[in-house]
Amino acid sequence: MESILLSNSYYKIFAAVCAIFIVVFALLANHLHGQWQMLDRSYENVEASYLTLTNIKEMETHYLSVLDAHDNYVDTKNDIYLAKRRADQENLRASLETIKENVKEAQPALILNDIQFNILQLQELLSDQISISEEEQSEKFADLQKEIYTKKQAFEALTTKFLQNRKLALRNKIAKNDEIYSSIVTLLIISAVTLFFLLIVLLYFSVLIIRRKSISDAALEDTEGRLVLAIEATTDGIYDWNLKTNKVYFSESYWRILGHDDIKGGQKSIDDFKNIVFEEDQESVFNAVEEYLAGSRSEFDITFRMKTKSGKLIWIQSKGKALYDRKGDPYRLVGSVADISLQKAVETQLLRSKEHAEEANRAKSDFLAHMSHEIRTPLTSIIGIGELLKRRLDKNSDEKTGKLLETLNKSATTLRDLINNILDFSKIEAGEITLDYESMSVHDVIEPIVSILGVKAGEKSIDLKINNDIAKDEIFNLEPLRLKQILLNLISNAIKYTDEGSVEVTISQTEIEGLDFLSFKVEDTGIGIPENKLEIIFDSFKQLDSKDNRKNMGTGLGLSISSKLASLMKGYIHVESKPGVGSTFELFVPAEKIHKDTAVKKQADRALQTLKSELSKAPSIKILICEDYEGNIVYLETLLDELGYDFVIAKNGKEGLDEWKEKAFDVVLMDVQMPVMDGFQTTKAIRNLEEEEKIDDDKKSFIVGMTAHALVADEDKCISVGMNDYISKPIDEKRLIKILKTIEKKRA
Repeated sequence: MESILLSNSYYKIFAAVCAIFIVVFALLANHLHGQWQMLDRSYENVEASYLTLTNIKEMETHYLSVLDAHDNYVDTKNDIYLAKRRADQENLRASLETIKENVKEAQPALILNDIQFNILQLQELLSDQISISEEEQSEKFADLQKEIYTKKQAFEALTTKFLQNRKLALRNKIAKNDEIYSSIVTLLIISAVTLFFLLIVLLYFSVLIIRRKSISDAALEDTEGRLVLAIEATTDGIYDWNLKTNKVYFSESYWRILGHDDIKGGQKSIDDFKNIVFEEDQESVFNAVEEYLAGSRSEFDITFRMKTKSGKLIWIQSKGKALYDRKGDPYRLVGSVADISLQKAVETQLLRSKEHAEEANRAKSDFLAHMSHEIRTPLTSIIGIGELLKRRLDKNSDEKTGKLLETLNKSATTLRDLINNILDFSKIEAGEITLDYESMSVHDVIEPIVSILGVKAGEKSIDLKINNDIAKDEIFNLEPLRLKQILLNLISNAIKYTDEGSVEVTISQTEIEGLDFLSFKVEDTGIGIPENKLEIIFDSFKQLDSKDNRKNMGTGLGLSISSKLASLMKGYIHVESKPGVGSTFELFVPAEKIHKDTAVKKQADRALQTLKSELSKAPSIKILICEDYEGNIVYLETLLDELGYDFVIAKNGKEGLDEWKEKAFDVVLMDVQMPVMDGFQTTKAIRNLEEEEKIDDDKKSFIVGMTAHALVADEDKCISVGMNDYISKPIDEKRLIKILKTIEKKRA
């Protein structure tokens, strides 16, 4: 196996070296090609420079020819020379244009412009000299001749300057060509050395891989021999299914599992396998195979029944692994089978025992529930009559009878609590407890409990303290009935087992593993609980068997029920205690805050009533709301609908942009954080479309950003992307309505 792994590693290295060889060769070839093209372009530039030098010489010849033809015409007054001068002037202009086409640099182009200007001035001087009459051919003629001579000298100076510029440029280009040529030669040498080195490396790895392959082939043969021995020695059956030919190899242990002692391992058809699979399981087995090969199952691990040689059915667990070709198609399924009949028999027995236990538990719970109901009916009459007799006794002041009635009422109340606990316990055991959650504050939960148990604490001269860190206006999703039941039990237990000192209840919010919880901590200075008894206090019908608490008799169900109810609410109870010091019970329940949509709607109604008198006519602006949170949508719908505005809702930026394209909106209330497209992206898209459509500034949509963040940087970001204004959440109604009214007045 190690040899095979090493061989595979060398193959990977060989492939990597080949890839490097190809990449380096491609890079070198590309660079050489670029250098060669640059050299070609440089030679073309050199040729163009030579051509430009030739053209400037031709231009000088034409310039002088113009002057010679003019002088001959002045001397002879023969029109032939005048026509020749004009032809030479045309040749001079053509030569100048040819040079301009070939010269693209800024400095020589400026010189050519000066040359052209000189030629134009010369032509004017020549024309002026021809037009001078004989009477005037004196001093004025001499001046023109002098100017013509001066222009000639200026022309010669300009052409000399241009030629020097072109010669310098030509020398630079030739020098650059030499540099490029040298770099090409250097690169060719480096390329040859690099390629030679890479060829040596490739040759080395080729020899190494061939050697390793021969070693790995020998190791593979040895491994295959060991594998055959391992297959025959194992108690599990081995199969190898060729999916292309539908031939299956079965090991000898495979047939031994099925009771065949006289069959050796070998190849069979897949139909032979199908015939020994129990008829009712055949479809599910082959469906599982198809699902695994198609990728619907992550692994192949199935159980089914097969027929042995004697016809007996046994349970088989089959595991397998598919092999895939380069195209990704499966071509083999290799795996094992094991006889799990004994395991299945045990599972069946356990399942039956579990069903019997659950049935017995349900019967017990039904009996307890029925008996609790039957006992509570007469118990209600006993308690009621006892209260009536006690009130009548107060008038007669019979102290002995009063004590009897007080004992009767306490016993009846204890019995009622016992029945209620048993009934709750039976409902929990039967899974019949339902939780009804409501939106309420923690203050609404704890206040009635304090009013009930405060009297009980006062009777024992115990100080009952409440520390509530939760604001009264914070609303949570709570189950008030069961939460009160747990807190009543915990606080009343604390009072019951505390003879002096205090009971302190602390309410706060805390985070556990990233989730928000409400914490109700009940601390007392009572008798405490021994450490070895802490594990049983939440068990059903269990009480601490100590001399100190025998006077506080009970069912032993209170803490058990409280713990189970806490679990139903996705919470738990934690306890710490020291004998003689006191105990601390802490209840944790999930704290899901509720947004007060109803209160928000009332605020919108009040704002509406305040502003109705200010609205003299129906609003004329059209509003697009881009908002994904349902609570805010309800609030904005309520407010805008009552105000009479025409509006459209879009639950993400993409929907908002599509709505904006279909219909012109005066105002867009844009939530910043939305799915698909956020508010910033949507605002930029709207502003781009407005620019493309060339919409006037006073007709563009007024976009108001809405976000839960209220920092200055957030407002700056809203304005920077094109929003006109900004409102932080929770939304200030008055400010929003003021913005809408301002826009309405502008658009009126």
